[in-house]
Amino acid sequence: MKNFPGPALCVIVTLLAASPAGARGMVPSLCRGGEEVVFSCNLADAPKAVALCAARGPRGQYLQFRIGRPGALELEFPPRREDYLTLFSYTHVFPHGADDSSLRFMNGATSYELFSQIRMPPAYPPSTRRGLHVMAPGRAVRTHVCGAGAVDRLSQLEGILGR
Repeated sequence: MKNFPGPALCVIVTLLAASPAGARGMVPSLCRGGEEVVFSCNLADAPKAVALCAARGPRGQYLQFRIGRPGALELEFPPRREDYLTLFSYTHVFPHGADDSSLRFMNGATSYELFSQIRMPPAYPPSTRRGLHVMAPGRAVRTHVCGAGAVDRLSQLEGILGR
């Protein structure tokens, strides 16, 4: 995890604001007014959504993960928004024919990982897979795959949260 000065989050918000406006409205998001969507999707295997939201304003700046439904969140992390720098870890790897991004964090003993996996020819048949891995002690890894219409801007965290 890499610490960065406060103004770095404004880069995230600026990049997200410059993204096509239509992309923001493609799926219902758990992000609130004044927040930008970094990642958002409805889960294909459950009637809920996941989102990673970014904001910068008079009350500070933050990244925050959410899972659940509007008005019925199951998890909002981190609980203290100002702690986001020390709690999130971003990885981006792009071996031949692949482009993988992920954002990880621990909540107690449970690990969460938002992921984006893109496969490209000629090494692979073209495909895109996005979702959430949940890893709890003593349990099998649970993978929740996003349904169609996901908003994925995880790669814009490159150089900000680092590896």
